[in-house]
Amino acid sequence: MDAYQRLSRVYDVEWGNWARQYVELVCGLLVKADVTQGRILDLGCGTGVLASELAALGHSVVGMDASPAMIEVASQRASPGACFVVQDMAQASWDHEFDLVTCTFDAFNYLLTEERVHSFFTHVAGLLTNSGMLLFDSNTEELYCRGHHGAHERSAGGHRFRQECHYDAVSKRASTVFRFEDGSVEEHIQRPWALSDLAGPIADAGLAAETAWSGFSGQRYDPGSERLICLVRKANRQRDEE
Repeated sequence: MDAYQRLSRVYDVEWGNWARQYVELVCGLLVKADVTQGRILDLGCGTGVLASELAALGHSVVGMDASPAMIEVASQRASPGACFVVQDMAQASWDHEFDLVTCTFDAFNYLLTEERVHSFFTHVAGLLTNSGMLLFDSNTEELYCRGHHGAHERSAGGHRFRQECHYDAVSKRASTVFRFEDGSVEEHIQRPWALSDLAGPIADAGLAAETAWSGFSGQRYDPGSERLICLVRKANRQRDEE
């Protein structure tokens, strides 16, 4: 079964609130950039929690996700000002530019090859206004090595399922298998990315990493961090400001 085909039914109950942690950070960035009614693109938007929250605050938001099942849920809950489409985030295209592009809650880790990472940043660069920002996060290898293992029994929205986690440090592949009561099975494959892995692809796309955190409270990112939260802008804009 395709990733999120079955999980979409319980995703909000178990993980939906996670996306809301980004609202304060995103709003702070927009205020600092003097953007009051911005155009925002949310890549790997899932069930649209973050996109709908931002739309409810007066922004115009497009949510993209490769999973039709997740987009169906997102469209059902959409706030005015938000629209949702099925699209591969590594090939993202739209008919206008954006003040902010987001890619949150491990969506970036579904990019499994350097080629797809390059494609992601190249397409995002083409969708940003000259003063636009990209905010994305990534699980690093430290997180997968330390915590991505074992099996967990879960219950959400009246559904019971088993979550099995495994990380192969040689292939750099993190596998998460979900086994549901009705016999359906989903396997999700992710890959860790650290800031050092991404410096080249970011620069090749004409972008530059401006700030990197390891958490929502402003903790500074370092090579041992389990999570990377990164703010990226166009490199030519940074040179103009200098």
